[in-house]
Amino acid sequence: MWETFEEFARYFGNADGLLETVRLTRPTASPVRCWPHHFDMATLLALDLDGGDHARSIGIGLSPGDGSYAEPYFYISPWPYPSQPDLPAVMAPAFWHREDFTAVILRGSDFVSMNNDTQHEKATLIIDNAIKLYGNVEKSRQRRSLASHRHGRHFAVLTY
Repeated sequence: MWETFEEFARYFGNADGLLETVRLTRPTASPVRCWPHHFDMATLLALDLDGGDHARSIGIGLSPGDGSYAEPYFYISPWPYPSQPDLPAVMAPAFWHREDFTAVILRGSDFVSMNNDTQHEKATLIIDNAIKLYGNVEKSRQRRSLASHRHGRHFAVLTY
């Protein structure tokens, strides 16, 4: 998968810079860590601080490659996963991954093909855009849920 350790180091160095930018600009982002179960480098952006096991969050990181992609890739993965029909268009060259997990993906090959002077800026814009999109998907889902409650579809039947 890796032609050289130097290439590996460059990917993780780039990821560290991007993820530190996310962490420093968002107060609910966790420290950047390298997770041993997949050897990915990531931060977790908490959206619900008091949500317990059902808390919404967004994992943002770099995978060195896996069964889904045979190359390194950046991911922005919301939890809980939004429903498939609700996924809005994302900023190119990123795209939605929908099999086994849901995440906005920026493949390493697409990252490297960006202009060297704007790689960091463009990747940061893609990450920021994906975070905002997830917030908009959640607001839309909540509005639909509220509307269906108003129309009587989710009222419990009380029996005495």
